[in-house]
Amino acid sequence: MDKIKLLLITILFIILSPWFFSFVMFPERFNPNNLTFSTINDQLFIDNINYLQGITRDSSLTFPSRLVVNKYTMYLKKLINNYFETYDPKYLYFEGEDDLTKTPYAAGPLLVGTFSFFAIGIAKSIKKHKYIIYMFMASGIPGAFVVKNYDTISRLLFFLLYAVICSLGFWYLILKHKKIFTVLLLLTLINFAVFYHNFESHYTKAVSKQLYIFK
Repeated sequence: MDKIKLLLITILFIILSPWFFSFVMFPERFNPNNLTFSTINDQLFIDNINYLQGITRDSSLTFPSRLVVNKYTMYLKKLINNYFETYDPKYLYFEGEDDLTKTPYAAGPLLVGTFSFFAIGIAKSIKKHKYIIYMFMASGIPGAFVVKNYDTISRLLFFLLYAVICSLGFWYLILKHKKIFTVLLLLTLINFAVFYHNFESHYTKAVSKQLYIFK
């Protein structure tokens, strides 16, 4: 019975997520076929490396510094940077990506009000559900290989696992700390109300403007 309740709570967190509203409005924009994956032999990437290598040759940089500037180390650096973008709070809760068809106006893909449930869910997962933590850490890997920075499509697995972890925190508070649960739930609902107001009032106009500009 608890598993069914957790599933329903997880679905609720997904439905309340800003990224889900974008998905409902523009499902075709969330097609994985739209993703462009980076490789170490991408011409643009190689051109950037050649440019950096030219700078090192023309400067007073030491030989070890020049040795570091090659396509293997720079590609690894790009993968690491892209991986950690998945867990960037600024992206997740406040700004999202620059494409408004994937992240609503004036919001990140997740509600900041859900963070408390998420943090408590993480604490519970470390004790009883470590496999969820491992999956959550691995969910940033797909986004690491995508050309576009802060891409939303490649982070859908992350968002789903985020909802699962939030549901664990949500359920724990219901059972153990009802007063804290009531306060956090109220704050989350207020956060959602503010988001929904912005979504209803400004989203369509903002998206139309962006689509017109990039026609």
